[in-house]
Amino acid sequence: MNAEQVLEAALHLEPGERERLIEQLMESLVGEKRFASEEIERAWLTEIQRRNAEIHAGKAEIVDWTDVRSRIAARRARP
Repeated sequence: MNAEQVLEAALHLEPGERERLIEQLMESLVGEKRFASEEIERAWLTEIQRRNAEIHAGKAEIVDWTDVRSRIAARRARP
């Protein structure tokens, strides 16, 4: 199974299951390869947790990836 197939399958999971999967994938990277300094990684983790809390509290607008891609393509097509 390749990454695209894994992503496709993961997108069909319930939100809580996707969250758990993300956490497990992130944990699997600890010690293997750092994306940035520990300070930056802590800041990102804090931001991810903040956004997650907003989603669970119903304060964030959830936009489907296909809609986001369409919006990006439309912006890029503008002169």
